Amino acid sequence: MGRDVEHDDLLGRVATMHEVRFTTTDIDEEGGRLLSHTRANHVASLVDFFLGRVGQYLFGVFPPREYLNDFTQLGSIDGKFEGRLVLFEWQPCELSEADYAELAQAVRQLPGQPFEVVELPDTVKTKADFVHWAFVRALDRQEKELNP
Repeated sequence: MGRDVEHDDLLGRVATMHEVRFTTTDIDEEGGRLLSHTRANHVASLVDFFLGRVGQYLFGVFPPREYLNDFTQLGSIDGKFEGRLVLFEWQPCELSEADYAELAQAVRQLPGQPFEVVELPDTVKTKADFVHWAFVRALDRQEKELNP
C-alpha cells in the first residue's frame, strides 16, 4: 500500500486532496513489555488509505461523510494487525464532498464488496451511535456466516 517517503517532511501531512501522507508504527510487545517497534512513512491514495488496514475500523460499512470526517479529524488510531499493535498517524483533516464521492465510488466497485454503502437507521444520531451500530451489525453478520 503506497510508497515509503522521507520522514522529515511527512508525519501525517495531507499532500493533496487525493493523497494521504501518514506514518505507521508497528509495535511488537509481549505481556505489555515493548520488544521492538518500527516506524515507516507512507504516501497512499485516499482510496488505498481508507480501504487498506485502516478500513477495519469501518466494520464493513461505508459511513456517511460526517462520520468519516469525525474519524479523519482524529489524526491517529491504533489496532491489532497480524498479532502486532500498529499506530497510524496523519494530519487531522476533512474530506470534501468530491473526495467522499470518489471514495464511495471506489467502495462500490471493490471485488467482493467488503464495505456496504447503506442507509443508517433512525436510531443512529451520533458518531458513537454509528460505531456501536456498525460493530453490532458486523458481529451479527459474522454470527450468521458461522451459523447459517
